[in-house]
Amino acid sequence: MDDDKLAAPNRHKHFDDASGRLLYEWEQTLDEVNVFVQTDASAHKTKDLNVLVTGNAIEITTKKNDAIIVLFPKLRLFRPTIADDSVWTRDAQTGEIHVQVVKCKKAEPWVGAFEAHCDEATATGVSEEERKRMMQARFQREHPGFDFSDAEFEDGKRIPDASEWNVK
Repeated sequence: MDDDKLAAPNRHKHFDDASGRLLYEWEQTLDEVNVFVQTDASAHKTKDLNVLVTGNAIEITTKKNDAIIVLFPKLRLFRPTIADDSVWTRDAQTGEIHVQVVKCKKAEPWVGAFEAHCDEATATGVSEEERKRMMQARFQREHPGFDFSDAEFEDGKRIPDASEWNVK
C-alpha cells in the first residue's frame, strides 16, 4: 500500500494573532512531528542558520553582520521528543525550513506542535478525524499486507487514545 494514503491530508497552519502572518505549518505521523517555517531564500544563507532542536523546544536564528536575528522564537514543543533523532533541512529554492522531531511516545496524537499555541479548545483532545487517521496508520504498520486507507470505525464507538495502545 502507498504510505501517502494515510499521510496527513494537509498541514496545520498557525498564524500570528497580531499581524496575521503565517508563523509555521505542522503535521504528524505515528512517530514524528514535522514543522515547516518559511524564510526568505535570498536573505538568509543556510550556512548562517542556527536551528536549535532540543528534546522539548525549537528555535531558529541567523547571523547577519555579527548580529543574531531570530527567525523563529524558542517555543516549547507540545510533548517531549528525542533530540538526537531530530533533523532539519532547508529548501534552497523556497527558503522553507523543515524540522522533523521524533516523538518519545510513538503513536500519540498531538493537538498542536507547540504548547503556547494549544488553547483550551484544542487541548481537550485531537479531532476524531486525526485520531482515525493515526489508528489507520497504526493498523497499516502492524499489518503491512493489508490496505486500511478506507477502513471505517463504527459510529458511536470511541477511538482509543495512544495511551491505551500497545505500540512498541
